[in-house]
Amino acid sequence: MNRLEFFDEKAESWDELLTPAKLRCIKQIMSRAGIKRGERVLDVGCGTGVLLPLLQQAVEEEGEVVALDFSTRMLNEAERKFGSEFKYVHAHAESMPANDAYFDVVMCFAVFPHFENKEDALREIYRVLKPGGRLIIAHADSREKINSFHGKVDTAVENDHIPPKRETMLLLKNAGFARVQIDNRSNHYFASGRKLE
Repeated sequence: MNRLEFFDEKAESWDELLTPAKLRCIKQIMSRAGIKRGERVLDVGCGTGVLLPLLQQAVEEEGEVVALDFSTRMLNEAERKFGSEFKYVHAHAESMPANDAYFDVVMCFAVFPHFENKEDALREIYRVLKPGGRLIIAHADSREKINSFHGKVDTAVENDHIPPKRETMLLLKNAGFARVQIDNRSNHYFASGRKLE
């Protein structure tokens, strides 16, 4: 089983992983993200869309939220839940059908370890962000717990890890991001970077 087959297979049961503790953590992450009314947000690796209503609530009617995932079945689950409220894009993070400098925020929730090529994905994210735009990488668990979980869950994702802090900072800076911050806590992971104006 490869990575795509793994996520396609898990799509229908994916939301069962959302415990009350995880949902509380997601709200904390959203609060830290500081997404504002009227912003354009790209949810890369949106999965079944757990963040979509929260992102829409943050940007309000004036903003735009786009959901992107490489798993058709994950996207289908998101669309089944939310209908035409969002635009759904089937694509890899390393090659996104989006205009240059279009989004204010790119959110990568629970997906960064799964990028096949992190360097290419980060460069592509940088491309689609507006000057001054923000990248947010977040998980509802610590780096150590995420990496350990992936190592046990399936061979398709056993090597999908969040790199150490120094390596992640270098990845983001090499892609062009500035003001890089990484915060690894016991109950969540939050990293951010900005495309300078």
